Amino acid sequence: MTSATRESTPARTRDRRLDVARGILISLVVFGHLLERSGGWTQDGTRLLLTVLYLFHMPAFVFLTGMTMKSDQILRRVGRLLSLLVVFEVLFTLLDAALGTALTPWYMPWWILWYVAAMVWWQLLIPFVRRFPRSAVVLACVIALAVGLIDIPGNVLAYSRAAFFLPFLVIGNLWGARILETLQHRMIVARAGVLLLFVVLAASIYALNLQPHWFFGNWGYGQLDVDPVTGMLVRAGLGIVAGIGVVAFLLWIPPRAAWIERPGRHSLAVFIFHAACVLVFAEFVGGAVTAWPLVPRLLLDAGLTVIVVAFFSLDVFERIVRWVAGIPERVVSVVRRG
Repeated sequence: MTSATRESTPARTRDRRLDVARGILISLVVFGHLLERSGGWTQDGTRLLLTVLYLFHMPAFVFLTGMTMKSDQILRRVGRLLSLLVVFEVLFTLLDAALGTALTPWYMPWWILWYVAAMVWWQLLIPFVRRFPRSAVVLACVIALAVGLIDIPGNVLAYSRAAFFLPFLVIGNLWGARILETLQHRMIVARAGVLLLFVVLAASIYALNLQPHWFFGNWGYGQLDVDPVTGMLVRAGLGIVAGIGVVAFLLWIPPRAAWIERPGRHSLAVFIFHAACVLVFAEFVGGAVTAWPLVPRLLLDAGLTVIVVAFFSLDVFERIVRWVAGIPERVVSVVRRG
């Protein structure tokens, strides 16, 4: 999800594997959000799928985000992200008001917008990451574990989630391209072995019936009712399993797949705009669907995912995102001309 800060690059140099990976991941994000509204974490069938998804799909997205973040023009890049955050925060708050949903304070990013807020933090850190790579990796891991000790609600300015996923961002930024290239040349036996390992570990974690907030990274250890040592051990274990999941995912990414590359190129637009559809689904359909048998629910969620992803992959939504992101630059340009 990098449309707002990505510089235009010649088509011949574009790594289509990144578009494929992002396209698959954004589809899983939409599917996961629909699952949460049609059974969610309280029903065993959907809880299993959500456990597997949340173990790897956001870490993988953050890893890919790290790969595309640059250390130049920081103010410009941060300004574009802040513009997206402010504009869509207002729009989604108005949507909440229309649906009669309780409004959140301004300093707590609206639902999915935590990711945009986290990207602001990450973008600010990239120069340090590039300047001190080894120290950055160590500090990122320490911060990811230590942030759980803080009692301030984790949604405040998305600080907790930004810290929780920070190791994947740093590793992706420093070595993502090299890792992806290396994994693409592994033999089928190695690919199957890593995938099997992840499946076994994910099944074990499912059996533990952990709170969903362990995967979200927005609750501290106190809120999760564990002592700090246990909390850090569990979080470290989940991070390791997530890393294995990211590797397993990247091992199976094809070099090209035209049908999913378009959503990958427009992943930020899909990510932002799909939220409105999910809210409407939850408001008017989700309650009734939770009583359905598992298979029809999954088929409905999968079908809606295809429709939503295809629709918000249209160029018009990408143009809207770019237009909103470019507001600060246009304002500065007008001021300078004036």
